[in-house]
Amino acid sequence: MERTRRIRGLVGLTWAILLLAGVLLVVEAVYAVPGFAATIAILLVAALAVLVLISTDVRLIRRNEYVRFRELFTLLSDGIIVMDPNRSIVYINPSAARMTGFGLRDVVPFCLYCQRRTVQPGQERCLLATERHRHYFESQMPTKTGDWVNVGMTLHLRTRYGHYHPRRWPGKARGGTAAQPQAHPPYL
Repeated sequence: MERTRRIRGLVGLTWAILLLAGVLLVVEAVYAVPGFAATIAILLVAALAVLVLISTDVRLIRRNEYVRFRELFTLLSDGIIVMDPNRSIVYINPSAARMTGFGLRDVVPFCLYCQRRTVQPGQERCLLATERHRHYFESQMPTKTGDWVNVGMTLHLRTRYGHYHPRRWPGKARGGTAAQPQAHPPYL
């Protein structure tokens, strides 16, 4: 909060410096006042220095947000797995690793529903890859030990700008115990 307030102040200061430099440029152009060129150059260098300070503060804020996100991601009791379209794990938190036995870069087998569903020739086995309009469903995911864990899956990962990243598929493992296998239709 403190740093955000500081950035707002620095942005305001930058605009004030640039506005003053613009006014001085107009005065210089109209009246050809000696010495204004040096003053304008100093003001522009000052504005550049303030922009460097803003950039540094923004980088620190982003770094702190990333550290907080990683801490939250690591400490969650729900398991979170993010896979690429080839079902290879690109992100996994410790809870998901404990529940499933999988690790980074492991290829995850299809969920129970997708393993048991009828697939037409040439059709993708994964329900989320086949039915693009479906954004979420629940099923069971196999673990490395042969048990099953309840999961909720979504096709898209939402970015911080509200857009969906279609190349990453997050899944959320629930609870800490293995589920009994059930091939029920997915929930919408």
